Amino acid sequence: MKGPKERAKGLSTIRQKNTSEKEEQREPVECSVLPPKTTYLVLRFAPGIDSQALQWLIRKIKMPREKGGGELLLKRQPSCDEKKGAVLHVSASAARISEAAEHLDLRLIGQNEPLSSSERRFIVLHELMQGIRALPEDHHVPGYPTARLYNGQSIVEVFHEVGLLESFYPLHNKENLRRLRKLWYCNFFQHQPIDEIRAYFGDAIAMYFSFLGFYTTALLFPMLLGLIQMWFSGPKSLLPALFTILNSFWVILFLVLWKRHSNCLAYSWNTIKMTGLDDEPRASFRGEMGEDRVTGRILPQYPRWKSFVKMYIVSWPIALVCAFIAFYIMLASFWAEQTILVWGTMQEDGTQMKPDYAVQALVMIPSIVYTALVFLMNYYYRKLATRLTEWENHRTQSQFDRHRVLKLVVFEFVNNFM
Repeated sequence: MKGPKERAKGLSTIRQKNTSEKEEQREPVECSVLPPKTTYLVLRFAPGIDSQALQWLIRKIKMPREKGGGELLLKRQPSCDEKKGAVLHVSASAARISEAAEHLDLRLIGQNEPLSSSERRFIVLHELMQGIRALPEDHHVPGYPTARLYNGQSIVEVFHEVGLLESFYPLHNKENLRRLRKLWYCNFFQHQPIDEIRAYFGDAIAMYFSFLGFYTTALLFPMLLGLIQMWFSGPKSLLPALFTILNSFWVILFLVLWKRHSNCLAYSWNTIKMTGLDDEPRASFRGEMGEDRVTGRILPQYPRWKSFVKMYIVSWPIALVCAFIAFYIMLASFWAEQTILVWGTMQEDGTQMKPDYAVQALVMIPSIVYTALVFLMNYYYRKLATRLTEWENHRTQSQFDRHRVLKLVVFEFVNNFM
């Protein structure tokens, strides 16, 4: 995904291209008034967004599903100044949430068990991002001719990609947070309340903390092995070799047990059928419009081999050069430390004396400079990796994330851990 500065730059480019058009009079944002507690999602728009685009998106969000809308409820934040960026609160009726839950297999037909707050937020987010799509007559965002749309594209993703929508996020519930705090980190030696964590934060966060708890418990076995080795191991002892073998078996056993445990959680949470495969093209995916051979929809088409050529001919050589530079800078810092140490301790007769406090302080300078360079190189390389991966033009978000992470792993392994 693009960062805020990149999206802002894209937004300014769109505005510059539209300067020849006459500026239309801004209209007030018309939204429904909802009770504050029904807010499931907050949309924060860019300052100075064209009122045509904002009103068009609002109509799309409120429009019935049969007409390509989201059939959701909206309200405008009362204290919000539209010149600083409009803020809208998104909600949905109970009937709409129930209908979407059955469609997403979050609940069975006729089931009366209430949905958790995280499930309701997930439903609203899904309907907002996946339910509101461009129709055949929607060629671009109103007021922004360069923000083009194709039939079936997620409109909210396009708004976010070009910088018209700065951010979207849920609101916290302080009462639920206080209750969760008492159940969770105020009871340090008890089991984590995974069901309560899932009900508030969602499946992904609950799975993450479930893994942490499972992994921490599983570490007791190698910890005991390590203590036994430390206490009873001698110069010619075979315990280190035995520890290595048992540790290898422990890793295999841990992965098998965690896979079984995670599958049990996914089954009990009714997410066993959900996968990370997303077939919808990203909003920034570029290509010539054509018919998709699987769905029959008109979607942007881009040969996969071109992305691979860009990766292996340009992106990966650049990433490897950056990793080599980081490795060379690390060696240079070691060389500088050794040079300063020799210079500060070498006497005229060629003997070496014990370094004094001044020399010890000087020897630390290369390490301090190198530490600062590590942070700077990480910061700029992340930007470079994002730009290169964006330039490679991967179709789906999962492909984009996977190839970006691979570039980051190679560089940061050299830069941070060598």
